[in-house]
This record gives sequence, C-alpha cells and structure tokens, in this order.
Amino acid sequence: MISPHRHAEITQVFFMRQGHAEVRIDGQDATLDDGQFLLIPVQIVHGFEFQKLSEGLVLSFPAPVLAGMRPASPGLAARLSRPVVGTASDTLVTLSDQLVAAFARPGPYRANLLVALAQALLAEICALVPAEEAAAPGGAKMMALDALIAAHLAEGW
Repeated sequence: MISPHRHAEITQVFFMRQGHAEVRIDGQDATLDDGQFLLIPVQIVHGFEFQKLSEGLVLSFPAPVLAGMRPASPGLAARLSRPVVGTASDTLVTLSDQLVAAFARPGPYRANLLVALAQALLAEICALVPAEEAAAPGGAKMMALDALIAAHLAEGW
C-alpha cells in the first residue's frame, strides 16, 4: 500500500503491464488494470493498493519537462492538468519501453533523449484523452502557473 501523498513539482505516469491496483485520486476511487495507464499531474493527492504480483512502471517527470513541451496550447495544458485513466496504445507502450531503455544506458545526449521521449509519451497520453475529459475548471490556469514557475526554476531563480 502507498499512502495518499502528492508531489509539488512532479507529474507521474503509472503503466500497469499486468495486475490490478485500487487507486484513490483526490478523494475519488479508481482502478488500474492490465494495459492501462494513469496520469497524475502535479499537486494531485494519490494513493494505491496494489494486488500481489502486479507489474508495471512508474514514470516521474519534473515540471520543466512538461513546461518545455512545444508548441504549447490550451488543449495540451488542460489534458496534462487532470488525472486520467486510459488504455495504453501500442505507441504508448513502445515509448515507455524506449524511455526505460534510454534511462538504463549512459552516453552523450542521454538527457536530451530522455526529455524527448518523455515529451512524446506525454503527448501520446494527451492524444488518448477524450476532449470532454480534458477540461478541468482552472486546470489550464494552474498548468500555466506551474509552467511559469518551472521556467523560472530552470533559470536558477
């Protein structure tokens, strides 16, 4: 069991390859099953109870990775500001595998590759989110504020 908690500067993606989890997201119950992903934006309270032998990935992305996604748009910001559970596409599975592989190997331009793959993975999640689920009251404004803060943090403020 992972007790409810939140991250100030981290967006997380959970990918359940096999198994089941009961999830609590900002006071709401959800489930995560075989082949599903869960996007948890910054500041969203979340906790888990995983079924034994569940397997998957937890990918954590710092705010500057999201802030650097270009071209920026209100739709992108809205989709990344709201938790969502969905079925992973083949593209999402491939990108997550590539991200894990790139993380495991050292080399020049590793950081660039990791950021590019992370942004591609997040863009694929955005494409999988139905438009009606993307709209969160105030979500775009909070995402814009988070992006502004992340930009200044990246500049050393």
